[in-house]
Amino acid sequence: METLVLNDIANLQHPRMSDLKSQYEAFTSGNLRFPIFMRPWWLNAVSEGHSWDVVLLDDGADIKAIFVYVLKTKGPFKSVGMPSLTPFLGFWFAEGIDRESHASKLLSMLPKHDKFYMQMNYEVFGLNFLNSEFKREILHTYTLSGISDSANIYSKFKQRIKGEIKKAEGQVKIVETKDVEKLYALCQLSYGRQGKKANFSLELVNNIYHAAVKNKSGTILLAEDSKGKAHAATLLVWDQNRAYYLLNGGDPALRSSGANSLLMWEAIKYCSQFTSTFDFEGSMIPGVEKYIQGYNPDRRQFALFTKTNSKFVAAAEGLKKAFRDK
Repeated sequence: METLVLNDIANLQHPRMSDLKSQYEAFTSGNLRFPIFMRPWWLNAVSEGHSWDVVLLDDGADIKAIFVYVLKTKGPFKSVGMPSLTPFLGFWFAEGIDRESHASKLLSMLPKHDKFYMQMNYEVFGLNFLNSEFKREILHTYTLSGISDSANIYSKFKQRIKGEIKKAEGQVKIVETKDVEKLYALCQLSYGRQGKKANFSLELVNNIYHAAVKNKSGTILLAEDSKGKAHAATLLVWDQNRAYYLLNGGDPALRSSGANSLLMWEAIKYCSQFTSTFDFEGSMIPGVEKYIQGYNPDRRQFALFTKTNSKFVAAAEGLKKAFRDK
């Protein structure tokens, strides 16, 4: 049972946010297992104007619980949310604490806001009080564990994936590259094939790549043929807990080469240098999901939690949904 006496929230004198961020930065800089998407350098790269912030609880000696967020303003309305290309954010808890009570206290410390939306990772999925206070949308991703044992991992791939890998080995090679523009162009081609437009900018991808490389936590792998034609590319990022297949793009005209499957396999092996788990950041789009399942991964659930405090915003969201459903 926890014996720590935390600051009384009712009497808490909040430090300036800059002081909290400084405290947070000092704490995370020495914690190599801290999630990559919650590290200050990542947040600086993905949030416009470094608009991220943090609230935390400590016992006078050690930080016990943290909530990281981005505060966005649109007209008179404010939202507590998260930046693009960041799979999860929100809570972090030290081991052995009462997560429910600490989470409730952290949420009470957030600035006043009209809308709350946050994707939270696997560890937060089971926080019961969130289920009653917030609307929860269950999502999922796919992971491979024990990736250092490449022979065992490969043996579990479905035959169609193995066939594509072997086919691609005779047509393309996988190389590291610094060419962010080429990656972005391939991503745009992939979105275009689905009749969509990439919902992230070249500037954002460039920021992430350079920040990740500077912090020895990311790279771009490219599949190209002997003529220098780019077939597919991916942006990988990692921490000590797991690696993430964050972005992937491919040329639809060259899909038959199997390059994407070879690229995925080489990405898994590459990331085994840094961590034991590979997260496909699996899309829930049926075609993409079926493809990822060919690697025989484990399915992991996480959730998007939302809450609308403003009646005006709630009414606007209702109208938008009504028109969309017509």
